Amino acid sequence: MDVRTLGRAAVLGLRGELDYESVTQLHEAVNAVLGDRPELVIVDGTALTFCDSSGIGGLIRLYQGVSEAGGALRLAALPGSVARVVTLTGLDQVMTMHPDVADALAAGRAGSGPPTADTHRPAEGGGRIE
Repeated sequence: MDVRTLGRAAVLGLRGELDYESVTQLHEAVNAVLGDRPELVIVDGTALTFCDSSGIGGLIRLYQGVSEAGGALRLAALPGSVARVVTLTGLDQVMTMHPDVADALAAGRAGSGPPTADTHRPAEGGGRIE
C-alpha cells in the first residue's frame, strides 16, 4: 500500500489482497492519514486483486473514520469483482465509486476546490497489501 497526498486529498493505493491478513495495514495507514485531516480520501483499487469480508469491514471502518473527521471518501478503479461486492453489500450507497483517481478527484467535495500539489510517501508495514 502506498499513500499519496494531492493537496487536500489523500490517496490510498491498495495492491494485492485486502483480507483478514492484510486489513491491519489498511487501519494503520488510515490512522496516519486521518492525522493530517484530509478533506477527501480516495481508495485507489487499480492494483487490488481480491477483497474478502474482512476487507469490506476495513472499508466500512475507513468510511466511518473519514466521516467522523469531517471528510469524504471515494473509491476509484475497483476491479470488477470488488466493485460487485461493494454494490451487493449496498456500500455504493455511501461510498461513491469512480473509474479512476482522476475522476474521483474531479468529483471533489462539496464546498472545496480541486486538490493541488502531488506528494508521495510509502506506507509503513509489510504483509500482503504492498
